[in-house]
This record gives sequence, structure tokens and C-alpha cells, in this order.
Amino acid sequence: MIRGRTYLISILGRLVATAVVLGITPMSSHHGEIQGGYRQDHCRKAVLPHLIARGEGRIINIASIAGKVGRLGYAHYSASKHAVLGFTKSLAYEMAPYNVTVNAVNPGIVKTYMWDRVLVPHFSKQRGSDPDATFESIIKERIPLGRAQTIEDMVQAVIFLCKAPNITGCSLTVDGGYTML
Repeated sequence: MIRGRTYLISILGRLVATAVVLGITPMSSHHGEIQGGYRQDHCRKAVLPHLIARGEGRIINIASIAGKVGRLGYAHYSASKHAVLGFTKSLAYEMAPYNVTVNAVNPGIVKTYMWDRVLVPHFSKQRGSDPDATFESIIKERIPLGRAQTIEDMVQAVIFLCKAPNITGCSLTVDGGYTML
């Protein structure tokens, strides 16, 4: 099952956006089920009536570069992130008449729990190297700008989309150039 947390983003005491951050579990535990859009739908049901009543709003879904490119061993995770991007586009179309924009942010490689506890140990074992050295080499190999992305990078992307009244149905990729290769 895909695990995640939903965050309501408030700026100056006003609800302006929702962000959903999902984690991953092994494909073998899914029994063929992909539930990436499940939390986005709960968030939509909880927030949309308020945004519609107000006549404006922003919804920002957090997807991943895995929604843009596939990688070996990431089928379930990539499928869930593609689902988030499709959900974002469809909901943007539905919400446009209410002046509610819906967009997504696609983080690149951010040093999160998933990287620290799942991916780096796996790659470190494969490469026979120290976890910190493994993470740094992955960054150098995959990201043209040569640096990992940060939570602060994602916050800047969300703030940008919250301030953009004429951008809807898009996904903003913040990955240091990873997906342009």
C-alpha cells in the first residue's frame, strides 16, 4: 500500500493549497493494487467545497520525477506518480470555472526518509560503498546541476504556484536537470 500524509498549506492564516506527500512500500506488498490517487481524492473532497464557496484557491499536489520518467524497480511508485499527474490535470479542468487552480510539483532527488532508509542502503549495498558516498555519486551521475534538491526548493515551487493565478493543470519539475537527459 502507498503510505502518505496530507498537508494543508496556510499562508497568512488563509488556506491556499493542499499538498500530498506519498511514500513507497515494496511492490510485493501491493497485490496488484496501486492507490496513489487515494489520498488526493480525500483531500479534494475535504477542501474543494471551501475553495468553490470562496471563488478562488490553489491545490498543489506533490508528485515526483518518477511521474515523468521510469526506472528499473520503480513500476508501482512511478504508476502512482503518473496517477497524481493525471489527477492534477483532470481536476484542474473541473475546477477552472471556480477560479481554483490545480498544479503539481515533481521533486527530484530530495534527501528524505525514502532515500535515507530505502534507496541509499539498497544502492550502497549494490555498489559496495559507504551510504554518504553512494548518495553523492548518485547525485553527480544523475543531476546535471550536481546537487540534490531540498525541501526548501519544493517550498519555493509551491509558493510560486500559489502566487500564479493563470497557471493550472501543469506540473513543475524541480530536479536540477535530471529529467532533461
